[in-house]
Amino acid sequence: MSKAPVPRRHLHLSRAAIAKAALEIVDSDGLEALNLRGVAASLGVGTMTLYRYVPDRDSLLNDIVGLLLSEVDTTEKPGEQWDETIRRVTRSVHQMGLRHPLAYGLVALAPEDQSPVLEHARRIEELHAAQQIPEELFIKMWSVVDAFSTGFMLLEAKAHTGSRSGDAGLRDPETASLAAHLPEAQTSAAFDEGLEVVIAGLRLTLMAHDWPPRSSG
Repeated sequence: MSKAPVPRRHLHLSRAAIAKAALEIVDSDGLEALNLRGVAASLGVGTMTLYRYVPDRDSLLNDIVGLLLSEVDTTEKPGEQWDETIRRVTRSVHQMGLRHPLAYGLVALAPEDQSPVLEHARRIEELHAAQQIPEELFIKMWSVVDAFSTGFMLLEAKAHTGSRSGDAGLRDPETASLAAHLPEAQTSAAFDEGLEVVIAGLRLTLMAHDWPPRSSG
């Protein structure tokens, strides 16, 4: 009696490798171009082979989000102050978004209470916990920071997408003029300026919550 055929092994395949190939497609051609068949072709394997690693497209998108978040600097820096942490991490997120403007929307829309966004948030929380910032204040702080950075970066991504399609639809001269000046408000310098405004507001919030606690001596 003949033995059942042994599935061919693809030693170069892994969920991480598949996510990387998928991200390259999105970076090049946008999210609408992403499908398992295209990813399989880019890896030189059959589509069915991918299902041994990634069960469906939603799982693939989730893996891409994890890959993007892995580019963000959330390493521990002993002695770093809370505002320095916010600047470092948020600027790192911004740089990630600039590298992947067509994919950043996946991060913005990913569920915050599920992997991999939840693990990313926990890493940041640990950085602030080491600075003695209570969980309640961490949540208040990063809800504001996240709202600012996500909104700014989605506008950047939208501008990038618009530059790919052109501005032929801008028939109104005033609208066209406004669109022409929008990139001036979507620079890295503008991002840093906005972030400083956010941090200044957070400093007032921390003071209102009596943090850092005043010494009793």
